[in-house]
Amino acid sequence: MQNEHLVQVYRQARRLCSGVRVTRDYIVTTVHCLAEAELSGSEPLRLHMSGSKQVQGMVREYDRLSDLALVELIREARNRDPLPDVCFVDARKNELWTAAHRPPQGRVALTGVVSETAVEYRSTREGQVVTAIRLACDSLPSNVRRFSGSPIDRSTPGEPTAVLGVLVEVPSTHNLPVGAMFAGTIREVVRRFDRFRFGIQKRADAVGTVQQGPVLFSVTQEGGGKPNPEARSNIVVREMMERYNLNGLVGVNWTR
Repeated sequence: MQNEHLVQVYRQARRLCSGVRVTRDYIVTTVHCLAEAELSGSEPLRLHMSGSKQVQGMVREYDRLSDLALVELIREARNRDPLPDVCFVDARKNELWTAAHRPPQGRVALTGVVSETAVEYRSTREGQVVTAIRLACDSLPSNVRRFSGSPIDRSTPGEPTAVLGVLVEVPSTHNLPVGAMFAGTIREVVRRFDRFRFGIQKRADAVGTVQQGPVLFSVTQEGGGKPNPEARSNIVVREMMERYNLNGLVGVNWTR
């Protein structure tokens, strides 16, 4: 099923934006589309999942600097719905991307190329910096806001479906090229929110020999209650990559 990782975010009957499924219990969307009552967790959201399924969602964490919000799916514990067959990967400069507005027929509404894989998105006077992917869009729509929160999918021919990031608000920066857009990455999601930890799994061949090369990072959400502070020690992807002398993120797999 195409676009099965794409989630539509509603306030009652009004569509606000899109989001992307990151684990069984959480989606990521954008802050600027949500009201204060929703950001504070006092008002629920309506999430339209793939296959016409609808569930409630509550904002658990958000970060205005990165324009990212983490929404928990509220549903019965026994409901173990399947996860999309997709992973997160690092963007590559000049590779092709697509973004869907709505899931019917998986119709793509935006296309373009990756201009820069990591640029300064926003910063504070205290020196805190958020990075994002800068995208070049082939043709900007008249209402670009409706694409906020949409997953940016790799569209390189012959490669499997992978999410490069989540479409966020264009910052108020001067001298941006025409058609410039930005996507928040899984790296920033992990840096900003305390709900996840990362594990490393080396790829093995058919006879069990560990391969020298690509390494898979598996994102794992913490169990119920508050996250274990010790699990935060090495969850920043870049720090973990440096620790293990790795030079690239292959993928972030779904937790099953």
